[in-house]
Amino acid sequence: MEPLPFTLWILVIGFIFAFGVGSMVRAYRGTGSLKLIFVDVIQPTPTPTLNEEAALEFEKGCTAFQEKQYRQAIAHFQQALRLDPTFAEAFHNCGRATANLNQVTEAIGELLKASDRYLEQDNQTGLDRVRQDLETLKTQSQPGANPAG
Repeated sequence: MEPLPFTLWILVIGFIFAFGVGSMVRAYRGTGSLKLIFVDVIQPTPTPTLNEEAALEFEKGCTAFQEKQYRQAIAHFQQALRLDPTFAEAFHNCGRATANLNQVTEAIGELLKASDRYLEQDNQTGLDRVRQDLETLKTQSQPGANPAG
């Protein structure tokens, strides 16, 4: 085998491999082809939890969400929920962040949990927001839908 074609093949295969790995890393970290459905977090004032640690985790999650670090935001919202399982807004924002990672089925589950908590708290405003978010998810996940801005 001639050295030039063999070297050329090695370079081509190496380039394809590097491009593929780079694309997978970008997609996994959430910076690839994000389809932003929700731009803002649900930010109640005051934070509806008596658990200070849960409130702190919730705030960290909101900051990560606003910085488009959706995986980090989800981790913080989930920690807030471990500390206060009745924290409806943490479920709600977790669902929104999950939707922005294009994990629609999981996002719907989180939003339904939020609606259950809002219902337990007799929070009609929260229920209305979840209903609106579910409708947005429905329209955004249909083929040919344009992402919300």
